[in-house]
Amino acid sequence: MAELGGEKIDIIEWSEDPVKFIANSLSPAKIINVQLKEDVKEAKVGVMEDQLSLAIGKAGQNVRLAARLSGWKIDIAGEKIGGAEAPVESEAEEVKEAVEEVDKQEEPEAEQKPSDAHVPDLGKGEVPTENQKAETEVGEEMQEGSTESN
Repeated sequence: MAELGGEKIDIIEWSEDPVKFIANSLSPAKIINVQLKEDVKEAKVGVMEDQLSLAIGKAGQNVRLAARLSGWKIDIAGEKIGGAEAPVESEAEEVKEAVEEVDKQEEPEAEQKPSDAHVPDLGKGEVPTENQKAETEVGEEMQEGSTESN
C-alpha cells in the first residue's frame, strides 16, 4: 500500500470459468450460486441475506466493479437458507437501478465554473454574478438589522 500512496486494492483470482470468476470478483461476500444467461451475458448471483449489502457495496460500487471486471451484467439476490429467494429490499433495488444508470452513462468531464471570488469593478462596467448579487442583498439586510438594533 505504501508503494501505491496508501491506495487499497483487491486481488481477484482469475478463472476461465465465468461462474468462479464472478464469484471471486464479489469476494469477500460469500456467494451461494451463480446462474448464467450466456446469450445476453447476464449473471444472477445468489447471496445470503446478511451478505447482500457486502456484495452490492456502498452505492453499488462492489457489484459495479465486478461487472466491469467480468464483462457480465450482474444481478444480486438475497436468499434464505433452504434456497428460497428473499425479496430484495427496496433500497437494494434502488441501488441496483442507480448502478445500471451510471454504467449506461459516460463519465462527464469536470465542469469548470467561473469563480465568484473576483469582486467586479462597477466603475469599469463589470457586472456581478448572480451569487454575488444575492450575497450583497443578504449582507445589506444584515447591516440594516444591526443598525436598527443600535
